[in-house]
Amino acid sequence: MTGGTEPIPDRGAICWGQQWAWYEQRRPPERRSTGLLFDDTLVFPGLIVDRDDVRSAIRTLTERHQSLRSTFAVEDGRPTQLLWPADAELFELIDVGERIDGPEQPFAAIDIERRWPLRLLLGRSGRAASGLRVVVHHIAADRAGFHTFLGELRATVEAAARGAEPDLPPAGRQPLELAAFERSERGRAVNERAMRHWMSRRGELESVLGALRAGFDRPAPDMRVFRISSKAAAAAFDRLAATRRSSRAAVAVAAVSRALSGLLGVDTVPMYMLVNNRHLPGLRHSVASVVQAGLVAMDASADRRFEDAVPTAMRTIITAMRHAHYDGDDLTARTASFEGFEVDAAVSLPSVNFNFGDAPPPPGPAAAETRDDGAVLRWWTQDRPCLGMNFHFHSTETDLTAELRVGAHLLSEDGGRDLLTAVLSHSLETA
Repeated sequence: MTGGTEPIPDRGAICWGQQWAWYEQRRPPERRSTGLLFDDTLVFPGLIVDRDDVRSAIRTLTERHQSLRSTFAVEDGRPTQLLWPADAELFELIDVGERIDGPEQPFAAIDIERRWPLRLLLGRSGRAASGLRVVVHHIAADRAGFHTFLGELRATVEAAARGAEPDLPPAGRQPLELAAFERSERGRAVNERAMRHWMSRRGELESVLGALRAGFDRPAPDMRVFRISSKAAAAAFDRLAATRRSSRAAVAVAAVSRALSGLLGVDTVPMYMLVNNRHLPGLRHSVASVVQAGLVAMDASADRRFEDAVPTAMRTIITAMRHAHYDGDDLTARTASFEGFEVDAAVSLPSVNFNFGDAPPPPGPAAAETRDDGAVLRWWTQDRPCLGMNFHFHSTETDLTAELRVGAHLLSEDGGRDLLTAVLSHSLETA
C-alpha cells in the first residue's frame, strides 16, 4: 500500500462458478470437502528465491488475475467479492527456512473474509534449489485455473532471475466481469437454457436417487475409498477412444454408466460430471473458478454393445458441456421439489470426473490390496461422510487409475471392489 491510506476495494457479486466454494467454505471445517484447497510445490533448480522475489511475482500476477486479490463477505444477505489493489498484499507468505519437500506442513483453512485466497511457503528443495509451496482456495481458481497460475508463477520467477519480463498470454475474463454477464439479459438466457436441460431429466434423476436411498436407513459417518491402477486399462481406453472417434472421458462415462445400471437396475444413469468451462469465450487462460457440474444422462441398457455406447457417451458429454454454465442457486430452488433433492438430502447423485495426469497421493496406508493381471486394487476407510458414489479417473500415457469414493452405507467393501472392478472390465473385455 502507498501513501499511508487504507485501500478501498471494489465490490461485486460472485460468479456462478464460485458458488460451490462459497457454500463449502461456510460448512463446519470438519465437513468441508478436501477439494476446497489446491496445493502444489514449484521447484527452481539452481535458483535462490527470496521473499522479495516471491512478493514481486505475486504482485505481477494478482494485477492480472482479480480472483487472487479478493476477499469475500456477506453484504445485504448476498455473497460479495471485494477486489483489492495488488499492493494491499493480503496474502500469507511463510518462509519455512527448511526443506519444502520435507515433512507435511500444517495447512489450516484460509480465512477468505480477511485474507486473499492464496498462501505460499518458501523454503529449500535439495542443496541448490528453492521450493515454493502454493496453496490456492477453490473460490479463486478451479483445477484448470490453478495450473494456469502455477505456470505463470514459474515463468515470472524464472524471468526475474534472468532480468527479463515474463512472456505471458493475455489474461482471461475476470470473475466480476463474468458475474456482470451472468446477471445480464444474455446471461439469464444462458441460465434458462441450462435449467430446461436439468428439468427434462426429472424422472431419471428421481429414479436413481430413489434406488440409492432404498439401500440404507441412515447415512454412515465414514467413506470408503477404492483405487485401481492398470496399464492394460489405459491401453484399452486409448483403443476404444480411437476406434469409436471419442475421448477417453467418454469411455469412462460409458463404463461407469454400464456398471451403475447393473447395480441400480435402471437403464438411464444420470450423473454429475465436472465441466471446466474453458471452452467458453475468453476463459482459456482465466485464473478463476468457473468449473461447474454438468449433467450427463447416459442410456446404459445392457442389450447394446459396450463399444457402441462410447460414441453415445461422447455426445452426452458434449450436451453436458453446453449446459454447464448456470446459476446454482436457481437450480437448487427448482429441484427442491424433486424426490431426493430436498435440502439436507441423505443421498446425492453419482458423479464421474476424468483428469489427465498422475493420481493424487493416496489418503494413507491402504487397509488392504489385491493384484490381478497387473492391476492393483487398494482400499481405505476415511472418517468423513460421503453421500454419493463419486468416480475419479486419472490418465497418463501409460497408466490409468480409477478411484471410487462412496459412503459406507451405500456399499460394503466387497461391493465397492466389485463395482470398481466392473467399471474397468467393460473396457478390457471389449478393446
